[in-house]
Amino acid sequence: AVNSKFIAVGAQNGDIWVFDLFEQLKATLGGKTNNILNENPNSVFKGASVTSIDLSLHGDYLLAGYGSGVIILWDIFKESILKSTDDLHTSPITSVRLTSFPMAGNDKSNIGAVSVDAGGLVNKLAFSKGMLWSTYSVETECLLDGTAGQILAMEALPPLDFVEGKCGSTGTGGSDGSR
Repeated sequence: AVNSKFIAVGAQNGDIWVFDLFEQLKATLGGKTNNILNENPNSVFKGASVTSIDLSLHGDYLLAGYGSGVIILWDIFKESILKSTDDLHTSPITSVRLTSFPMAGNDKSNIGAVSVDAGGLVNKLAFSKGMLWSTYSVETECLLDGTAGQILAMEALPPLDFVEGKCGSTGTGGSDGSR
């Protein structure tokens, strides 16, 4: 994954290396944290490879999907897990995307995302920062339940009102709306 600040690379052992644009290693996500998660022999995270990653627009957050179906929202600068979910997907994650707009209101502490697994299950996620202890919670909504088959590609597009606000028109043709 690439944004204006970082390049992130995920590995088969579950580690994610975050480099700046000058190829200097800035963060290693995983490592000690993975060992903590791996201490539980029943952990679905154990031994999972990174299968999809996405960086936030401003480079503060990284969303990672794993072969075990786990999704983790990382704070890049603190090299810490903000929120992990292990109950949304039972198949390997094939794609995760952070959105450039919040999905739960207009609060900047809310982070929107979409996840897809190998079985075709698509979920919308809304991470929100709690008032106490700066913990994150996640609300989810199933968009596709897997009955449509495997999803081969996915991109999270902004809502129409977001686009209209930025462009000033709906793209229907001339200035009077005629075609």
